[in-house]
Amino acid sequence: MTIVSTAELHKLTHAILGKAGFNADHIDAIYDHLLYNEYAGRASHGFVRVKWTLDFIERGQIHAPHASPVRDVDMPAYKHIDGCGNIGIIAALEATKAAIEGAKSAGSCTVGASNYGGTSGNMGYYAKLMTDAGLVCIMSCTALCLVSPAPHCKPVNGTNPLCIGIPAGDGHMPLIYDSAVTKISWGDTMLASLNGTPLPEGAALDPEGNPTQDASAVVPKGSLLPIAEHKGFGLGIALEILAGPLVGGKAGKTVPGSDGLFIQAFDPACFGDKESFYANIRRYMDEVKSSPLDGSAMRLPGEASLNAYKTNKNITEIELSEAVYQKMKEYAA
Repeated sequence: MTIVSTAELHKLTHAILGKAGFNADHIDAIYDHLLYNEYAGRASHGFVRVKWTLDFIERGQIHAPHASPVRDVDMPAYKHIDGCGNIGIIAALEATKAAIEGAKSAGSCTVGASNYGGTSGNMGYYAKLMTDAGLVCIMSCTALCLVSPAPHCKPVNGTNPLCIGIPAGDGHMPLIYDSAVTKISWGDTMLASLNGTPLPEGAALDPEGNPTQDASAVVPKGSLLPIAEHKGFGLGIALEILAGPLVGGKAGKTVPGSDGLFIQAFDPACFGDKESFYANIRRYMDEVKSSPLDGSAMRLPGEASLNAYKTNKNITEIELSEAVYQKMKEYAA
């Protein structure tokens, strides 16, 4: 690991992605997203994804990094974002803005996004934007076809996260559940391959479908295993359809990194008094936090990442993988 200033990371990101064809506003949005993840302790979704983005461009899966997403369906309670061939982070940000606007005006809004490539980023990032706006959200996105149902099987779906965000009122931390349907993320697998660290047991397969803890045997042609065996596999398939074909995206082997995003956002005031809802949420969270019989600490979903972000968001230097840092300097040069 090495210490790098955020000013240098901003400069490097602009140099790399600017040469790749992204405009300055989009690079700033991508940089903000990646930095948020580093601050939140989610290095798997941080600057390691710069190289990943270049790989997608080289393969033609991000074919219009200069393009801006378009809202091609704009009904009060349903909206669709055409990503126009740009990166998923930009399409997902536009979809989140549309979801907030729609749910604020109509009470509830379903948003789909498709026709983009590369990483959609961390779903918890977008959920935080929606819970900050006082909205409940349920969302998912497709991802590279990297998940095998079991050892000695071909991959059939992406790591497809399920994310649920629930606000708890002004000044109170929301509950944000955000989990891939795999035991580890592909970003963590890439980091392990770059850093030479082993993977958890029972998390990944080599290209022949054999279980392995060697990340270099998994990246780039191996696969990951689902959480909870058949239950996680079934969840991944369902999310692949909701966040893919339902909203005009792809599924399976044709997904170009990510090509589909599904968001359902709604205002809890639709069901009654919002302050009563918040009070009930906070009371229940306190009950969960006090559940350990031995007095140990209990963390709520999303709490570790939200606390880390709150602690780190104003620092001007971060700890970054040495391998990731050297790759960024290499690409910028």
